[in-house]
Amino acid sequence: MGNQGPSGSGQHHRTAVRLARAGAAPAFALGLVLAAAGVPASPPAGATPEATVAVVGAETISGGEYRQYLRAYVRSKLYHGGSEEQLRKLAGEALESLVTDRLLIQEARRRGIAADEAAVETRIEALRQRYSGGETWPQVEPQLPAIAEQLRADSRVEALKGEITEVAAPAEAELAAFHAANLELFTEPAAWDLDLILVGVPPSALTPEWQAAKALGVTLVAAIRAGSAFDRVAAEHSADASAADGGRLGKVHGGQLPAEVHEAIARLSPGALTDPIRVLEGYAIFRFNAPIAARTHPLDEVRERAGALYLRNTAAARWAAFLADLRARTHVETFDVSAYVESFVSEE
Repeated sequence: MGNQGPSGSGQHHRTAVRLARAGAAPAFALGLVLAAAGVPASPPAGATPEATVAVVGAETISGGEYRQYLRAYVRSKLYHGGSEEQLRKLAGEALESLVTDRLLIQEARRRGIAADEAAVETRIEALRQRYSGGETWPQVEPQLPAIAEQLRADSRVEALKGEITEVAAPAEAELAAFHAANLELFTEPAAWDLDLILVGVPPSALTPEWQAAKALGVTLVAAIRAGSAFDRVAAEHSADASAADGGRLGKVHGGQLPAEVHEAIARLSPGALTDPIRVLEGYAIFRFNAPIAARTHPLDEVRERAGALYLRNTAAARWAAFLADLRARTHVETFDVSAYVESFVSEE
């Protein structure tokens, strides 16, 4: 292990940990604007596009805006459609996401954060290159100004996230405290030292071949229990890559194994074999050599990883606290959107 720590002695540097939807932003912006163009003209029964579905500060969100956002949000999550249950769940998420987006845009505006115009133009040009001359270009081209405006909003929000989640590299005492408070993140779970013989069966095999493989497995187990060397039997008969090393698997965590294999090994004492167990590739015979106790790595062994986790977790905590505070100090009210949701589900 022995990961190296940050360069320098106690020297601090600033690291911006961005919790933004970086590469997805252009695609989502395009989907959001094109969804607006593709929303059916007829509003759902019991609702109109002008109806207010949420109030965020001094601004309102209309039913039409929600339907546009919902369509783009669902398509960003489900590439091949989904069940009605999934669609309804995502519809609820979409309203919360739209409210959060509006809160963030308002806060970025309040702080006077400017959009990265160069980045916006780069993304717009990428869209031109991708769609011009294609079937959808007549749809896309008239929407480019609206897409650019959405990208500007995304850019301001991304900059805001950068401000909030910029975290200084921890001092030694902070890193040590983080390591001590999160030992589970640096602990290898208990494991087993195992060897393996796999009596292979081709994927297209029929019942007689499976029966023959099981019979061979039983014979091999009997031979080893009678005194034959496991490594020699593995080298001669095993279809697993470990055969080249006498069937040596080494350390294996219980969670890496199928349930029936885990249960069989858990009953063994050191040095014992399982009976042949049917697995996807054939019949497996395991030898349990010894248990391996869980081990917590000291800070010096995981310093680099601990530093990265500190930055990530601290940034995430700051972002969550910021969102909660933003929501708490802004008047937010949401209304029933079930008519829009049912209309959307029926259209899908």
